[in-house]
Amino acid sequence: MGKVAVVFWSGTGNTEMMAGKVAQGAVEAGAEVRSFTVSEFGADIFKLAEDRHNMVLSCARTALKF
Repeated sequence: MGKVAVVFWSGTGNTEMMAGKVAQGAVEAGAEVRSFTVSEFGADIFKLAEDRHNMVLSCARTALKF
């Protein structure tokens, strides 16, 4: 499966839990996985992640009221 970067934002912990499950599944499938929060994943880390074959981005859907 190669290398996978899992990038997520979680306000309550639910998306973090789901991102962890995605990372776990990728590891079980034979991938080398590194997880980042959105705040950790800056331009410098993006350059390091360029050699990763797959990226998973995850964010909770937030309801907006107008």
